[in-house]
This record gives sequence, C-alpha cells and structure tokens, in this order.
Amino acid sequence: MKISGRTFIISGGASGLGKACVEEILSHGGNVAILDMNEEDGQDLVKELGPSSRFFTCNVLETESVSAAVSGAVAWARETGKLIGGVIPAAGVSTPATMLDRDNQPFSLDDFEFVINVNLRGTIDLVRQALPHIASQPASEPDGERGVVIMVASSAAFDGQKGQVSYSASKGAVASMTLPMARDLSRHGIRVVTIAPSLFESRMTSMMSGKVRKSLEKAMEFPRRSGRPEEFASLVKQAIENIMLNGVVVRLDGAMRMPSKIDQEMARYQVAVLDDYQGAAVSKFSSLDATQFQVTHILDTLPPYSRPDTPQHAKDELVKRLQPYHIISLHLPSFQSMSTLVAGTASTRTALGTQGASTDSTTQHCVTMILALARNVAADDANVKAGKWQTDFAIGLAGKTLGAVGLGRLGLSVARIMHLAFGMKILAWSTNLTQEAADEKANCCGLSVQDEHGNKTFQVVSKTDLFKKSDVVTLQLVLSDRSRGIITKSDLELMHAGALFVNTSRGPLVVESDILDVLQAGKIAGAALDVFDVEPLPKDSPWRSQDWGRGGRSRVLLTPHMGYVQEDSLGRWYEQQVANIKRWVKGEPLECLLA
Repeated sequence: MKISGRTFIISGGASGLGKACVEEILSHGGNVAILDMNEEDGQDLVKELGPSSRFFTCNVLETESVSAAVSGAVAWARETGKLIGGVIPAAGVSTPATMLDRDNQPFSLDDFEFVINVNLRGTIDLVRQALPHIASQPASEPDGERGVVIMVASSAAFDGQKGQVSYSASKGAVASMTLPMARDLSRHGIRVVTIAPSLFESRMTSMMSGKVRKSLEKAMEFPRRSGRPEEFASLVKQAIENIMLNGVVVRLDGAMRMPSKIDQEMARYQVAVLDDYQGAAVSKFSSLDATQFQVTHILDTLPPYSRPDTPQHAKDELVKRLQPYHIISLHLPSFQSMSTLVAGTASTRTALGTQGASTDSTTQHCVTMILALARNVAADDANVKAGKWQTDFAIGLAGKTLGAVGLGRLGLSVARIMHLAFGMKILAWSTNLTQEAADEKANCCGLSVQDEHGNKTFQVVSKTDLFKKSDVVTLQLVLSDRSRGIITKSDLELMHAGALFVNTSRGPLVVESDILDVLQAGKIAGAALDVFDVEPLPKDSPWRSQDWGRGGRSRVLLTPHMGYVQEDSLGRWYEQQVANIKRWVKGEPLECLLA
C-alpha cells in the first residue's frame, strides 16, 4: 500500500515511538490522525506538523472516548478524500512489580489490570472500532488491499524480566493475536503486522539512570545501544508498503535476548514525580541509586481528586494509578484525602515536602502582575506586533490605595514594596487580623507604624471597606476549608469601575463563576490571575477567551501558576526532596514535613 493519499490513525501519537511514526508517514505524503490524552501537547504538535495532521483527544481506557476519536478521524479522512489506510495503536504503559515484594506480599491486581487495560484492551478496542471503516472502503488494485493494522508488542513478550509480569502478559497477548487477526481479516484485504521493539529511546527510557541504561544495552548484541524512534518508524513504513508482511511479529531488538536477571536488581522503591512541567527534576532524581529506586516522571496532568465535581470513577482511577508508588514527589497539597499519608508517618506511602515557595519569587510575580495589568503591558505588546500603536490608557498607581487581603509573609512583602516604591496607601483585612498585629508587622519590616499625621502604614479595615476603597486588591491567603470561596460576587461588586483585582495565591479562594460574571460584565477595570480552580486550564476554559478587554469586558492578564516557577527555586526543591528520600531510606529524621 502506498502511504501517499491515505490517512493513518495513531494512538499515543503525541510522543515517543508514536510521534516518530506520525512524522514518518507525513514525510511520505500521508495524513495522520493523532490520538492522545494530552490535548495541549497534541494541538501544539499539530501546529508544528501542519494541516496533514489532526489531533483527537483519546483515552484508550474509555470505549466512548475511542469511539469519538475514531469517528472524528474518519470524518476528517472523508473531508480530505484520503481514506483510512491503517491503524497503529502505539499507546502503552508499564508498571513494574514482582509477584511477591520483599515483604512477601503479592503485587496489586489493580496494577495488573491497569497495564492490561491500556496495553491490550486499549489496542484491541481502537483496532476493532477502526476496522469497519477500513473494511467498507474500496479495495486497491491489483491485490484488493484495503488497509493494514500495525500493533506494538515488546521483546518482553518473549523474554520478560523480573517485575514485568503484567507488561509481558499484555504485550505477549498482542503478539499472540497477530496471526488469528490476520486470518480473520484476510477476506477483507486487511493485513496485520506486530512490531516487538526492545530498548528504544523514549520519554520513559530518558528517565533511566545511566547504570540501568548501560546494563540493558549490554544485552544488545549489535548495535549495542538503544534503538532510535526513527528506526522503529522506518519499519512501520515497510509494514505499510510491503504487502507480503502479514500475520507476523517482527522483533526489532538488535538480537537482544535478555537474561533472567540484569546487572541491576529490581528497584525496591517506586517513586512518582508529578507536576514537573519543565523537566527540572530529571537530573536531581537521577542521583538516586537505581538498585533501590525506580523513578517515574508522570508528565500528563492528573485530575484533581479533591474537587467536588470530579467524578468518583476519576478519583478511583487516580488512586489506582498512584497506588504502586512508595514515594510521591509533588507541588500540590498532600494526598491526605486519598489516605496517602505525609512524610514522617507510619505509612509506606509517603509524600515528601520541601521548604515553602521563595518569598522573593512569589512576591516578584505578584508585583509584576500588578504593574503589567495597570500598564497594559501584554496587550500593548500584542498590539505593537500586530502593527497598532497606543490603543489604550495605562493606569497610574502612585498615591493610590492597595487592599491586601491577607497580611502574612507574602501579603506583607507585596504591601511593603508597593508602599515604598509608589507611595501607595495600604488597607488590610483577613478574618483574624487586628490593628495591633498589623502595626507589629510594619515595625518588623522596617516601616514606621504611622505617618506624621497619625495615619497607619497598614490600616486594618473591614472586608467591605477594603473592597470599596481600594484601587488595587491583591489576594494572599492560604487555601483551607474556611477560606475556600471567601471572595464572592458581593465583594467584587463593591470595587469601583477603575479598580484592579490580582490573585497569585490559590484559585478556589475566589468563587470562579462570580469573578467571571464580574469581568465579563466589565464591572471593574481588570484582573490579573496566576491561579485557577483547575490547573492546567482546560482548552475550553472561558479564561482562554481572546475577547477580554473588548466589547465592554474587563482586561484580563493570565499566567500559568508561575509564582513559584523559578529555575533555581525548583532545583533546590527537588534537591531537598531527593535528600529527604535518602534520609527516609536510612531511617533518619526528615526535613520539611507536611504533617
């Protein structure tokens, strides 16, 4: 079959081997429907690759999601006139576990089912839903071929290692299905080929320590290195084009036949690293002894467990996904609501803390947000680049009033800077804040308690007066059950039309629907937000609208929770986490406990 003029459906197509297949097919004139869970990565990839690719969100664990993605891909193929040429299910996972752990406890059946469901059920579900569309297409001459199914197994299907029972079972099943599927589909002119790669460069293997990688590569006869994604994709191209490849499992492994045990023993502890969007943790966690620790960097965003609108099945899947890990590294609140105890407790499930966010980093970001919103920096930058000039007025801050909702460590830092730099008057409120406490804070940060006229440097007022009298309201509170939703529409509507609202603390402190209503109605001049109810923001979030600042709407300046994201700070956090992990294994006292 010629690739040119055909559309191929590839799951797991936004990264790794799947992405390499996407690029190979596009380079030979084909179209590709990319199916993956991470919509942001998928859409970014499509922008990079061009109009011959189209992204469809797909969770292979959910039949309805697979069905919607296949239907979308088929509809797109009909629009372009490039019929479906084949399907390549390349999505897969691996959760290592020996039959009995070191405490002679059996591995989790939930983990086994998860791997089987993704690697085996996800493969067959995608294939079975694509087949009716392929089988109904006109056959090509001279042999009557209609399409090809290319599945992905693994060398673990034949010589799986310790800890690969679930992975070997899933990939072995894929390999064993190949011939009967080919026989079933022969009358429709549809071929079935399975490729069983060994160690290939991917996101997963990039997280391996040098020791583990070298020990695996020793089992390669020639070449003695990991396979490259483009080498896998090259074989996929051959499987598409060579009609005699059918009902066969092709090992792509450099003659790799791994012994029952490699040089490194299986890691005793499973470590999950979450929220590392920039990859800053990789080098830090690679210092852990690979004989003791297997580190998994979970790059996709996990659903928020504690949100009231998160369905129970999503919560159950989240618990199941994190259950195998002894140690979880994260930036989000601890998983106490999931019965995952924090560092220093008696549980084997441990979340290790780090020192709090740098005051300097978060303060800098908050002050930057205030200034950028007032000076209309982001919009002016976009307008100048679009050929425009001076489209709006800036808002001056000198001598204006700043309302600090919360006068703790961060609120105090922001208030002090705005007072000293711009002569802003400071009003402050929080549930338990007293004037005496505010005076003490002013004194502690090197400011006078009051001026020569007796006006307090930090004037404590009621919540109502703060919102009524402030030109800028900045929010610096800790999120808790008591503070959740503490800012509502009734508060925001007290602000005058030229006022600004800034939140760099936590999104749920403000009732999201209320602030959206106020801003969409243009009742205040603008808002600058670094935090949201759900992070990252969904693609269809109203916050992502391009219409802010137009048609009577308020200005809105958004950043992706960057208050703590500073390279040196993140590096120190991960160093602290790794140091804590090493202490924990030795039974030494831990630092920065969350309990």
